[in-house]
Amino acid sequence: MDNKMQQHWEDVYKNKPLNTVSWYQPNVDTFKKVAQRVKLNANSVIIDIGGGDSFVADFLIENGFKNANVLDISKKAIERAKKRLNANANKINWIISDITNFETSNRFDLWYDRAAFHFLNDENQIDEYAKRAAEYVAENGYLAIASFSKNGPEKCSGLPVKQHNQDSLKKIFGNNFKLIDFFEEDHQTPSQKNQNFTICIFQKK
Repeated sequence: MDNKMQQHWEDVYKNKPLNTVSWYQPNVDTFKKVAQRVKLNANSVIIDIGGGDSFVADFLIENGFKNANVLDISKKAIERAKKRLNANANKINWIISDITNFETSNRFDLWYDRAAFHFLNDENQIDEYAKRAAEYVAENGYLAIASFSKNGPEKCSGLPVKQHNQDSLKKIFGNNFKLIDFFEEDHQTPSQKNQNFTICIFQKK
């Protein structure tokens, strides 16, 4: 695990309330759009990459998904989510891991990533991420990446980000996935700033 990166996110989640972080999205609209586009049922195996204490976990529980996983590099983020969910927290499989060295025997019907992938700037990290997505997404499963677009911010939470469009994401994931949908959306942060996201939905070849 990248200890420097992990410590950065531990500090963020220790010091910033959920409703003040720039990626705060209580209505999980991005996930809802993805879920409407792909074929899921109550038994679908879903993983939220970099999910932290976002409300995607709440949505999955409320809608009866039985095989939901949330992965984050920050232990503090997951502790916060568990505290908020209280008794419902045991309905989620919580994973503390750096995604670039994550290992599992699970295969996921949906691999969902909103605002985590764009923090990977190093080509080796990007390759490791793509390798894991290719291995761990189930046959005919889906990969959904929501990243800052070419018109989005260049930094977030004090870190540089790598902006993407559908072409750059197809180049990274296209060997193992086919692009089935693409859209952009503006996200308004709690400080009233607009962040433009590009969202690509792929299906395993």
